Amino acid sequence: MEDRIKSLETKIETKISSDEVEVIAKRIVDESGNFYTNVMRNAEVIDDTVNTKVSEMRESTIREINIIIHGAIEVNSDDPSVRKQKDTA
Repeated sequence: MEDRIKSLETKIETKISSDEVEVIAKRIVDESGNFYTNVMRNAEVIDDTVNTKVSEMRESTIREINIIIHGAIEVNSDDPSVRKQKDTA
């Protein structure tokens, strides 16, 4: 019987206190908060990457219908509206 009591006393002494449990719980909460922050940061990076790729694909599609004319005479005007008007005429 005395061995059993000593065994129980030893088990009780090796268990952690409520303060230690609180410290561990706070650490887990902090780590999960950091995890959430990292996930959100990564989601933003992924979103930016996807938006960039979609934008590049749109630009590529628009460039597919461009026509390049060699030997055309360019307008020598400093006024951009005049150059645009002559380019679209």
